Amino acid sequence: MQSPMRPSQVFAVLLLILLSIAAPASAAPHWVQATPFGGDLSALAQAPSSPQTLYAATVSGRLFRSLDGGATWGERQSGLPAAVIVDLSVDPQDPRTVFARTSSTGQEAVLRSRNGGLSWTPVGPGFGPTLSLALDDDAPGVLYAAAYGGLYRSADFGDTWAVSAFAGSVVYAVAIDPHDSNTFLAAVAGSSSSDPTAFWRSTDHGATWAAATVGETPPGLSPVVQRIVFDPARTGTAYAFLGPQIGELGTVFRTTDDGATWSFLASTPGLRDLAPSPDGTLFAAASYGVARSNDLGETWTPPLTVALRPANAPRDVLSRLLVTPSSPEILFAAGTEGIWKSTDGGGSWALSNQGIDTLTVISLAVAPTGPSNVVAVAGNDIFRSADHGVTWSRVHSILDGPQPDRIDAFDPRNAQTIYGVGFDGLADYLAKSTDGGSSWQRLSTGFSCGGDSICEVDIPTVALDPLTPDTVYAGIFTFFHFQGASDHLLRSPNGGATWKALTPLKGVQELAFGPRQDKALYGLTCKGVFKSAPTGASWHRVGSGLPAALCSNNTSPRWRLAIDPSAPQTLYVGTAAQGVFRSADGGATFHSFNRGLETADVTIVLVDPTNPAHLYAAVTGKGVWQWDVSLRRWTPLNTGLPVWDFDGVLALDPQHPSTLYAGTLTHGAFRLDP
Repeated sequence: MQSPMRPSQVFAVLLLILLSIAAPASAAPHWVQATPFGGDLSALAQAPSSPQTLYAATVSGRLFRSLDGGATWGERQSGLPAAVIVDLSVDPQDPRTVFARTSSTGQEAVLRSRNGGLSWTPVGPGFGPTLSLALDDDAPGVLYAAAYGGLYRSADFGDTWAVSAFAGSVVYAVAIDPHDSNTFLAAVAGSSSSDPTAFWRSTDHGATWAAATVGETPPGLSPVVQRIVFDPARTGTAYAFLGPQIGELGTVFRTTDDGATWSFLASTPGLRDLAPSPDGTLFAAASYGVARSNDLGETWTPPLTVALRPANAPRDVLSRLLVTPSSPEILFAAGTEGIWKSTDGGGSWALSNQGIDTLTVISLAVAPTGPSNVVAVAGNDIFRSADHGVTWSRVHSILDGPQPDRIDAFDPRNAQTIYGVGFDGLADYLAKSTDGGSSWQRLSTGFSCGGDSICEVDIPTVALDPLTPDTVYAGIFTFFHFQGASDHLLRSPNGGATWKALTPLKGVQELAFGPRQDKALYGLTCKGVFKSAPTGASWHRVGSGLPAALCSNNTSPRWRLAIDPSAPQTLYVGTAAQGVFRSADGGATFHSFNRGLETADVTIVLVDPTNPAHLYAAVTGKGVWQWDVSLRRWTPLNTGLPVWDFDGVLALDPQHPSTLYAGTLTHGAFRLDP
């Protein structure tokens, strides 16, 4: 019979139980958002009754609201269909009532929210695409829709509609004069494709309409009128903005007599939107920034040309422009990088994106030495963070000149030197920065497309020799009309200034250096692993045991080949359909190392340089996975990461190897802390 416990033993047991209850379980690693803010915007609107309230929609279908004049933004529970919001309108009296004009497979529809974008109800005429909305400031709940079946009117916030005018015609745009709500302007398509678009006006609140007289019409004019805007400073003056469409110019017409007559002002490839100011200034959003006119659009400063990019303009391709009616010095512009704000009448601009987290992160890399700078290619820009992604600086824009789409290598001796690969619309090119990504130089490898009508130049991989980092290797594939396809391997001994051709490796996807003592260079192709020693002199195939196909046509070059820095004979290869394979003999033979990822398309394999037991694998659409030594299998490492939005962009901090960074398609960058 077991003897009863003494009081001291009972107390000890109770204490252990209490401690076990009180002690928190060790928290699993959790991804936190650590992203540059911004995103490609498709629509922007300001509430007339509450100028501090703004709404912005992104091309990825997300909606954001600001209640503090654009200083901070919060996402709303969209409830929107899979469609792009092409325009937003806010009720003149209620800042929580918003109308969204959407486009999905060419069928523009109208949605309404009565709670600031938290939920949405389909409204709209329902008789073909809706191309424009106008809200009546003097009649709550009354709005007009320019549509394919005519001009429609609703008196109950869009619940019911009736044809108001132009039945059976395509009405491109409609606007109501803020000086006199009885005056309407509309743009109506001609009866046939050869007939020009006509401007019409009504001076009795839409009861009757009269056609306007249009002066000179430039040849090849797009008939689609995107927007009609009245000048708040000049009674009877309005502007009509046509285009731009692919291959066409942005064109402006002006009326100074309430739409009775119209005159052609200008056609320019840079024009994208117009915004008249209450002080009489006319602003234009362009493909390079913002221009202004003080003479009703006759002349512009700077001239409306895509070639001129003034230093004080937003370095962005803009699509929408707003002037705050009560404070004309405050302007907002929407572009591919998010929201820009000016508080001095367009004299200077700054991004105002705090909370808009929809940038597509294309590439991530972390400096191997010095401060732990994280560099991200996101949207059309280069961002850099010195505080592990808490805050970011926009250090370069594609509008400033060449920049990489993919960051390939840091110089291990000088983290300010970075190499990457960009694309100029025709061919890949090698780019180099010596100031941490703030500026980039395009390096000449001798291969470019120039004026060749059928040409391809791909640079899937760039690698630095770890013993002499000024020695740069680049694998290149070319195809030229009448010459055919060729593979190339180039080496530069001086940081990309000059190049020498080496023995190429056909179809190379990645280059990686092996043990320092034998100066081995490994090459990964879609068909296997190859080894060259001395580097680049010749290649021989290794990698017995690997699957026949290591990558697919849908796979972009990443880092599938990883070498254990503490045991250089250990190699890992990520495959397109069978997970990870491992070699313990310098790549001679490989064995499956894929429990948990048996059928995964692994785009990146990373090894912790301080602890080779820590292995990470990136799987597009399935997130980040970690090798569990005790379970001997891959396990998901995805708490807090939007896995459905993960596109395989993954980086490890060499100075803090337990810290990882991941990029997503529409939710920015994330960080995993130990």
